[in-house]
Amino acid sequence: MSWSTFHTFIRTLSAPTRRIISIYVVAVLFFTILRILGIAGVWWIDLANAYAPYLYLPMIVTFPLAVLVTRQGEKTHPPRWSVTLQIILMAIGLHWFAVPTIYIPVDPPEGDTFKAITYNVFGMNTELDEATEWLIASDADIIFLQETSIGYDERLTKLYDVYAHESHIEGSVRIFSRYEIVSQDIIVIEEDPGHLVLRVVLNQNGREIATYNTHFTLPVIDEKHLPLPSPNFGIDFALRYEETRRNKQIRTLLNLLRSERLPHIVAGDFNTSESSLIYREIDRQLDDAFRQAGAGAGHTWPVAEKFNLPPMVQPFLRIDYIWTSDDFRAISADVGPAIGSDHLPVTAVFEWAND
Repeated sequence: MSWSTFHTFIRTLSAPTRRIISIYVVAVLFFTILRILGIAGVWWIDLANAYAPYLYLPMIVTFPLAVLVTRQGEKTHPPRWSVTLQIILMAIGLHWFAVPTIYIPVDPPEGDTFKAITYNVFGMNTELDEATEWLIASDADIIFLQETSIGYDERLTKLYDVYAHESHIEGSVRIFSRYEIVSQDIIVIEEDPGHLVLRVVLNQNGREIATYNTHFTLPVIDEKHLPLPSPNFGIDFALRYEETRRNKQIRTLLNLLRSERLPHIVAGDFNTSESSLIYREIDRQLDDAFRQAGAGAGHTWPVAEKFNLPPMVQPFLRIDYIWTSDDFRAISADVGPAIGSDHLPVTAVFEWAND
């Protein structure tokens, strides 16, 4: 295409393209203001926050287009505000969502370390043997598993052979440990319809650690009737999006943790994206191991093959976490491979901060 042809093409697109870009930029500006103000409780605002990074992503295309069509626009009314506003919005988006993913070098450990893994194994995992082999090879000291369906005892024999200590809520979550279990409790954080968290106190060479394994509910109305996984999952999920129940569960647990006297680790499937506003509340009280010592986005869900998506589609949300009290310092953190689940596992290595 010659320059004159390209020039004509841009002039032809100029007016409609400017309108589309202007509408998009105003929409993102409106969302940005709502996010700054911390507005929540409306399903579409909460949904937008959950996927917030992707609302800013189109500016990779709209910004250069806006520059081109502005230069070709009417000289009396060039839409330069769109270009300027996109620069501001891109800066905000980068600060919120890109800067935290940049790796910050972590000082090497000064004392003994231990490793933890959290993994939603998926109730219908057909590759569970491979998954347990990977878990064993990872040589973790504490393993937090979610979605261990009823009858998983026999399927997890290999883990029982390696780890001497185990506790679980049948059909829900499990903790495997190299350290002796001092006590174990099932905590009710929701009476009706009911939700449980597993608390296990471990004895790590004379030091007690309170470990919590949790799997919060999906932020949707009528979760039991959501087709998971299915090609229509995304549409059904968006139309049914509702954070109230999940957020209440998280806040109830956070309130309980305020009275926890032991150093603690809280891991599991939070069904909460890093860009959701509730993440801020968790982050104010606990330390996110992956953000302390990991690199990149750390996305763990969804795994493409479980939703019949093209293999090139990578997980685009981070909903699996390992959180700790200030008693621990994360040395490294990473995301594991796809091994039969719709989630990826998360690993982290810690040392005691007061050492």
